[in-house]
Amino acid sequence: MTSCVFCQRSELEPRVFFDEGAWYALLAAPPFTRGQTILALKNSAADCPTSLTIQHLKGLDVAIARVVEFLHRHFQPKDVLIASLRGRDPHIHFHLMPLWEVEEQEWRQQSHREKGHLFEFLGYVETKAKLRVKTERMEHGWSEERHRAEAAVKLQPDVAALRVLTSYGSA
Repeated sequence: MTSCVFCQRSELEPRVFFDEGAWYALLAAPPFTRGQTILALKNSAADCPTSLTIQHLKGLDVAIARVVEFLHRHFQPKDVLIASLRGRDPHIHFHLMPLWEVEEQEWRQQSHREKGHLFEFLGYVETKAKLRVKTERMEHGWSEERHRAEAAVKLQPDVAALRVLTSYGSA
């Protein structure tokens, strides 16, 4: 049995809103920013998919385009940034981060960058979120698992709305 969180999909199911081809999407809990989504490759066998192959890439373009469309329709961000940062979790997955005008303007004022540099912006969002998460855990005395569960509960209205948009779970 694998210890990969993305391979143990049943634990993630309450946050999953998209499942098409070889890919599924779920809201991150706790999110770095509102609407942060993870697009993960399904494991088709007992092995955790940890390296990109041509086979893995099939359908990724469609999955990204569809999930970004649903994020735009539901959350209405300025844009959606896409990154693959698999340091802690080697399972093939992508982060889809809504770009919020207010967050971007706040960062640009602090960083004195007028345009571009969105990779640095993602670092800013992550650092700010980690501080928020640490503060929340300390205030409530929560473990990482408990905090993730509490965040998942708060995400349920967004998951439900996204599932309607994507027709997830309807036969």
